[in-house]
Amino acid sequence: MAVDWARRAGGEERMDRADLDAEELRDALGFLRFLNRWLLGARASIGALRPLLAGRDALTLLDAGTGGGEVAAAMARFAARRGLRLRPLGLDLHPLTVRSGEPFPRVRADARRLPFPDRSVDVVHASLFLHHLSDAGAVQALREMARVARVGLVVNDLRRGRRAYAWAWLLTRFRHPGVRHDALLSVLRGFTRAEVLGLAARAGLAPVDYVPRFGHRFALSWTRS
Repeated sequence: MAVDWARRAGGEERMDRADLDAEELRDALGFLRFLNRWLLGARASIGALRPLLAGRDALTLLDAGTGGGEVAAAMARFAARRGLRLRPLGLDLHPLTVRSGEPFPRVRADARRLPFPDRSVDVVHASLFLHHLSDAGAVQALREMARVARVGLVVNDLRRGRRAYAWAWLLTRFRHPGVRHDALLSVLRGFTRAEVLGLAARAGLAPVDYVPRFGHRFALSWTRS
């Protein structure tokens, strides 16, 4: 397979299809739970969340593209261990996903057109979601996330590269073909540092904090001044 590593790939991941079989969606969400728990994917979001917790005792968290919701739940547990209350609200466009996963409230909606007033939640978060969108869609989603955030936002996503692709190939070798397809395509739709910082700048987010994380991820955070 010839890959142009200088460009983000196009194409649709199977788990984004509204007609996806429920069993295949469970497999996909199960693989994401594995990544977020055992390969420390949730740690990337938690690390970026820490500065936003300072001086607060309770926060609301809008989790865009929530999937199974395990990252938002891990963030809430992290806050609770520090005596803080973090209340997640999941948001996803997939009709099956909004009815599954961690037990917190969910709403079905498009992150590019969030159905919330300005500054109506404290923190907006997205884990492994932004790469599902085109560049224009990602800019629109970042603008919307910033619009509704009172405190700031956190984005946790993939760094595109050959090593990340090799790891995705190994980790999905014996997985469902749909999971394998999506994992490999996710890497190809991931971001270089320059790309995601450019998207953030186009969305009007400045300054932002970018930190490479374990598992070929990065955490991008923005705090409202």
